[in-house]
Amino acid sequence: MDPIILGAGASFLAGAAGYVIARYWVTPIRGYGRARADLAVALDALGDLCSENPAAAADLKSKPIRRQMKVVRQTGSALLDWYQIDLPVWYRLKLRSAGQDPEDAIPPLLGLQQLPTVEQVAERMAAARRQLQL
Repeated sequence: MDPIILGAGASFLAGAAGYVIARYWVTPIRGYGRARADLAVALDALGDLCSENPAAAADLKSKPIRRQMKVVRQTGSALLDWYQIDLPVWYRLKLRSAGQDPEDAIPPLLGLQQLPTVEQVAERMAAARRQLQL
C-alpha cells in the first residue's frame, strides 16, 4: 500500500478522534466549569448584598436582592443543564465520587425567593457551596 494513503488515513483518523474528544468531552467540561464559577460569583454577590445592608435584607424584598436571587436561579439552572445534558457520564461519576452533586445542590437555590428570612437564605447558600465544593 502506498505510504501517502496510509499517512492520509492515519491523519484522518487522528483528526476525527480529536474532533470527537474536543466536541463531546472538552467543551462540556469547560462549560460546566465556567457555569460553576459563575454560580460562585453570583452566590458571593448575593451574600454581599445581604450582609452589607441588613435593613434592606431583613425582608428580602429589595430590588437588588431580588435581582441577584434571579441571577443565582438562572446560573444554577445553567449549571444543572450542563451537568444533566452535556457532561459525559464518566465525568459525572468522577464528580459524584469527588463529592460534588449539583442535582442535590441546585434545587434549594431555585426557591430562594420564597424564603422569609436572611438566615434561611444563608443556610441554603452554605449548603449549596458545600455540595458543590465552592
